Amino acid sequence: MDTIQEKACAKLNIGLDITGKRADGYHTLSTVMHSIDLYDVLDFRKQPEGVRIYETDAAALPMDAHNLVCKAASLFCDTFQISEGFSIGLKKRIPMGAGLAGGSSDAAAVLRGLNRLFDTKQSPAALARLAEPLGADVPYCVSGGTALAEGTGERLSLLPALPACGILLAKPAVSISTKWAYDAVDQAALAHHPDMKGVVEALRRQDLDAVCAKMENAFEPVIISAFPVIGEIKARMLENGAKGALMTGSGSCVFGIYTDRAAMERTEEKIKSISCEFF
Repeated sequence: MDTIQEKACAKLNIGLDITGKRADGYHTLSTVMHSIDLYDVLDFRKQPEGVRIYETDAAALPMDAHNLVCKAASLFCDTFQISEGFSIGLKKRIPMGAGLAGGSSDAAAVLRGLNRLFDTKQSPAALARLAEPLGADVPYCVSGGTALAEGTGERLSLLPALPACGILLAKPAVSISTKWAYDAVDQAALAHHPDMKGVVEALRRQDLDAVCAKMENAFEPVIISAFPVIGEIKARMLENGAKGALMTGSGSCVFGIYTDRAAMERTEEKIKSISCEFF
């Protein structure tokens, strides 16, 4: 097989707690992540030996050694001693700086794609272990779905998906660096921790009302203080029929959960006066 394609799905954090910080500077988390049908597309093609080409349609995204796509490819090739050449083309659809794990999902798709392209026969579990140095979301993104991620993202427990519902995504005209967000949380010192056990139990019972009641994100107070527009979007979702609304990851994207399509459409109209994109 000389050419293949992989989708890299975005994720939502249905709840997120920052549980600690290790001596090496890495934060530990407890978070429930849920894949959604918003995705980047990666195309893989074999090239002459030793040739590696990385391309993207996102002008703001340099495809260099700092990019997770390139880091994941180097990690895979070093681990499995791949000397053959290849190209990776990235069609970017997940907004950057949104808390949707676009970069992490792209990295996971690289591991899956190169595994298929070079037939290295690694299981999803093996690829998830390989992904651990690439970032907290990358092991989860290897398989996606719905899962509780703990530690630095390496401990994954599968969960049932959200019950049937509609999801409205809105990203304001601000992008947030994950590093900046963690530094801001460290300076603020968390006074409250979300009830992640409650989120997990509600999902297992398939109780959408309880999930929405328990949804919290430990980043939110600090991020909304710095970027009030995020809080405004969340408030308008709740005021216009969302059963629950939350900022995902370290922001800036906000999602609302709906069981009434008319309410979801009404919310979009109410938010249009704010400069943001909908997904």
